[in-house]
Order: sequence, then structure tokens, then C-alpha cells
Amino acid sequence: MALDSTPAQPRVTSPPVHVTTPSGRVIGIPEGTRLVFGRGPEADLVIPAGRGLSRRAGGITATAGGAWVANLSKTHALYAEGDGYRIRLPRMDVPGEPSAGWYLRHGTALVGSRAMLDEGQPLRLAVAAGTGADEDDAPVRSEGDSTLLPLYLDPNTKLFLVALMWCRPWLIDPSAYGGHREVDLAMLRLFGAPSERVFSSYQELAPLADGWRERVELYQLLPLLVHALLFGGSYRAAAERVAGRYAG
Repeated sequence: MALDSTPAQPRVTSPPVHVTTPSGRVIGIPEGTRLVFGRGPEADLVIPAGRGLSRRAGGITATAGGAWVANLSKTHALYAEGDGYRIRLPRMDVPGEPSAGWYLRHGTALVGSRAMLDEGQPLRLAVAAGTGADEDDAPVRSEGDSTLLPLYLDPNTKLFLVALMWCRPWLIDPSAYGGHREVDLAMLRLFGAPSERVFSSYQELAPLADGWRERVELYQLLPLLVHALLFGGSYRAAAERVAGRYAG
């Protein structure tokens, strides 16, 4: 049987985080860098004038776990749109780096001004599944929420009041976390832990990151403080000891 001597063609793949313009141009964003877009010539990606954008409208930063979209303008609105949502990103109030935005862990989102979205001419942001150095050790949110950074809602709208009513328990809960397995295992050790064999077997099958033993009591501190407040006694002493350890 003859062998095909034709050299294999390299497969062209899109970078894990990339933006596609309305014209079909694909721009990769390396991890740790930011793509600034707007209608001014100083932007990395120049958008034609008349689209409701500032000269320096927004920035898309690629991270180890996804991409962060932020509004860099002090005057113009910027939106992120996905399946079932359209979010208005907060404008820059003071000079410096933006403190809020929209975080996309995986999948796609449309980014641009209202005119760009309404006219079907947005930027299409895509984050490939599996972006990040260690997906198995990443926090997991059981409700499937892909956002990690603050979300802005205009407090003068009905939407803000509805969101506040529905989200109030999460907004005031200081113990909300991403469901990281180190936290779960630390809690298991705190109250009536099973035998040490359970933890050693877990470590054999799915090793934790280096230094995990030093973080066990750190994750136990919050529940200890809660129990100290509610019940006092030995919980108070335990909370003081752990807090003192990490306070130096």
C-alpha cells in the first residue's frame, strides 16, 4: 500500500481569547495583555466613527481563566450582550484603571455601543473552553454564573430594585465563594471530619496545589468567627488562635 507523501498541513486554530470584527477579521489577545478599541487612532482596534463610541471606548483583557471587558470611556456607554442578557458597563469616573466590568469565563459575548449591537455590527468576543492553566482546580459555581467581577446597574431604574430584591442574600453574605475544593475539604475537617484515610485517598486521586496544608485553617477562619459570635466559648479561642496565625 502506497503511503501519502504529501506533508501534513498545519491546522490553523484561533487563540483561546480572540475578537472578531464585523468585517470578519480575527484578533488574538495573548494572556496578560489588553486590546483597546475605539474610534480614535490611538486605539489598538479602530472602530469607524458614528457608532456611539469614545475615542478610547473599551478594553478587553485576556486572563488565565477568561476575558475581562471594561468601559474605558468617561462619557459613552458600552455594552456586553450574551444569551439572555445585555449589560451596560459602568463608565470611568476617575482616572486610572477600571474597577468593574464583565468577565467571560468561556463562550462568546457581543461587545459594543448600543448602535453597534442594534445594527448587528458588534465585536464578537470568544473564550475557548478550557482556557486556564488548571481547569480542574478552578472554583466552580453551581449555578453556572460566568461572572466574577462587579456588575453595574443604574440605581434609578426598576431593574436595579428587582435585582436587589432577588440578590440581597448574596450581596450581604461575606462567606460567598466559588466552590473551591480546598474550602470544602477544610470545612469537612472542621466539624466531625471522617478518618484521615479519606483525605489521603483524595490526595492520591486528585492532588491539591502545593501549600494546601497551610491554607486549611485560613479557610476555616470565617466559620469559626461565626460560631464565636453565636456561641462563644471554645470557638472564640480557636478563632483568635487562627486569626493570630495569619495576622503574623
